[in-house]
Amino acid sequence: MAAVVETTKQESVYERYLSQLKTLATNAFKDHQLRSIGPGEGRWVIARKYPDGAWCSFYLTEIIVGIQNTVITHGDIAPCMFKGYGPPGDPLAAVRWVATSNIVNYLEAKAASAFMERCSGLTTTFDVDVAAWEIEQRIKERREDIDFDGIDVESDKQLAAWRQALCCLGEGWPWELVRSELEHALNESGVDDVAELLYDIGEVPAPRLFYAQAACQKLLELVEKQDKLEAV
Repeated sequence: MAAVVETTKQESVYERYLSQLKTLATNAFKDHQLRSIGPGEGRWVIARKYPDGAWCSFYLTEIIVGIQNTVITHGDIAPCMFKGYGPPGDPLAAVRWVATSNIVNYLEAKAASAFMERCSGLTTTFDVDVAAWEIEQRIKERREDIDFDGIDVESDKQLAAWRQALCCLGEGWPWELVRSELEHALNESGVDDVAELLYDIGEVPAPRLFYAQAACQKLLELVEKQDKLEAV
C-alpha cells in the first residue's frame, strides 16, 4: 500500500503537499540578491553568491513583465508564465499580484491560460500520496453509505473497486492503468458520472508555480529593501 502521510484533522495530505512545496520554493531563494535590473522596465535577475562573492547559477532566475502584464519567470527553474493582470504601466504591480495570489485554482488557472492549456506537467502534476489519500476518503465515504443503508460489505462492488485501486496504486501501478481499471469497475457497479468523479484524483498544482511565486516574492523583498536604502 502507498505510504500515505499521517495527518491531523486540520491538515490533509493535499494541504501538506502545498505547505511542503511552498517551504522548499521559499528556501530556494532565501539567499538571493538583486543581480541586475533591465534593460528596460519590467525585467530583473535575482541570484545568490558563492562565499567568494562570485555569482552562482543555482536557482538564478529572470523575471519579466511583458507588454500586457504577463509575468514570466525562467532561468535555473522550470519556466512559468501567468496571463496578464491589471492595466499596463506598472510592472512591479504585476509581480506583486503573482507574489500575493493563491496558487490553488487562481494562479494555476492564470498559468493554464498563459500556456494555452491546462496540462499535467505544466500547470498540474500527479502526486501518488494525495491520490492514495483521496481514494481512502472515497472508501470511508462508501463504508458510511454501506453502514447507513445496511448493504453487505463483502458484496459491494463499489467498495471493492476503490479498495483494489488503492492496492494497485500502492504496488506501483501507473495511475493511468489504475484509473482505467477503476473507471471500468465503477461503471460496472452502476456509478454515475464516473469520469467526473475520477478526473482530478491526485492532481496538484505543479512545482513550477510555487518556484515562480517564490521568485516573485523574493524580488519584491529585494526591491523594497533597495528602495528603503535609497530613501535614507
